[in-house]
Amino acid sequence: MTQRIVVVEDDPHVRGMLGMLLEALGYAPTMTADIASGAAAVAEATPYAVLCDVHLRHEDGLSLAESIRAAHRDLRIVVMTGVATMSDVGPRVAAIAATLLHKPFEPAELVAAIELGRSSDPR
Repeated sequence: MTQRIVVVEDDPHVRGMLGMLLEALGYAPTMTADIASGAAAVAEATPYAVLCDVHLRHEDGLSLAESIRAAHRDLRIVVMTGVATMSDVGPRVAAIAATLLHKPFEPAELVAAIELGRSSDPR
């Protein structure tokens, strides 16, 4: 069975690239652009994992990750960032038991973050 991954990413270019990459890796991505649609996609049918950008346009992606964690204790959550450092978001990421993945990342890093719960270089 193909594992469903909900992606919450506001940048259409990054969202498109992630969708193609996840499909190529054998996942079934559900692509969303904001907190409301991401939360709805998770509520519709609990996915295998959620990938959520830390900085969404006018929204805090970590707030979404926190609410998902409260409702789904065992769900794999990967938060992605291109600008934040561990000192910026580390305590919140640790509190929600999520993995922090720094953009840009390699496909192997993405798979490791989803499957093994390992983060990329914790800058």
